[in-house]
Amino acid sequence: MRRAISGGLHLFKRKTSLNIKIVEYNKGNGIMSKEKKFVCEKNDELELDITDLGSTGEGIGKIDGYTLFVKDALIGDKVRVKVIKTKKNYGYARLLEIIKPSEFRVEPECPVARQCGGCQLQHCSYEKQLSWKEEKVANCLRRIGGVPVYTEEEYKKIAAGRSDGSKSVENTLNGTPIIMESILRMEKPVHYRNKAQFPVGYDKDGNLVAGFYAGRTHSIIPQTDCLIQHECNKQIVETVLEFMKKYKVTAYDEKKNKGIVRHILTRVGKTTGEVMVCLVINAKKLPHSEEFVEMIRNCGINLEIKSITVNINREKTNVILGEKIETLYGHSYIEDYR
Repeated sequence: MRRAISGGLHLFKRKTSLNIKIVEYNKGNGIMSKEKKFVCEKNDELELDITDLGSTGEGIGKIDGYTLFVKDALIGDKVRVKVIKTKKNYGYARLLEIIKPSEFRVEPECPVARQCGGCQLQHCSYEKQLSWKEEKVANCLRRIGGVPVYTEEEYKKIAAGRSDGSKSVENTLNGTPIIMESILRMEKPVHYRNKAQFPVGYDKDGNLVAGFYAGRTHSIIPQTDCLIQHECNKQIVETVLEFMKKYKVTAYDEKKNKGIVRHILTRVGKTTGEVMVCLVINAKKLPHSEEFVEMIRNCGINLEIKSITVNINREKTNVILGEKIETLYGHSYIEDYR
């Protein structure tokens, strides 16, 4: 608060909701007032309506024009959030509570969906995921490419919303529209990826783990049974961990640049059923490599192991693959076709 001593400008601030109301007045000249947008501060707790989704699936809400991005929030949610980072025109917040869930919200099938950085929309129904992706593609083509593209749903809404029957849809859209066909959906959107990479390390208690990195970190979320990867990966990854424990082969520590196994990579031929297993290692060779080959070949999957290799990466880097590959069994490649 600042006050002039006599007869001049009085200025004071009063925080109302997310606005700062600035009131100015001069003696004898009446009162003038204006409102200035208030940029919310770190650690503020707010209630927010989520009205859109960002490019990576985060919820978007606005308070008095100020945009907040909220991980795990979904369009249609009413949520309570805590602000964790602010910038001039937007900020980031952490989801604290879902006050009223969206009609599109579903229970994620994966038990670590929220911690893992791999799947951003498991809490969203598959139908809504498809329509959101269609809208994003159409918006990019219109906004960036200047192409009058509309999804089937968007076109129907525009056509149905005309109040003047003499005005054509083409004139309403300022040109002949291009109707984008709907996305071809899967019968069940699980286990469809033919390539996987699992970082290997230790948890805080020193237990050997493999899984996926938590979002924007290098902390490994233990998970060998990923819903979007091929089912055979579970047996392969667990066999690798069993081999490492049995023969005391260490996991790589990226902070100390010590240890051997960095990543487990797999590829599966969808049509041929051929499988490739590759260990990325921080060593010239893999200890007990013959035993490793034997364990992988007999890991119990119903597909044919055609390639077992090691990739040598001894650099202190977060780049996964090195330049040298050695074949331990079979070929250095697998075959597939459509």
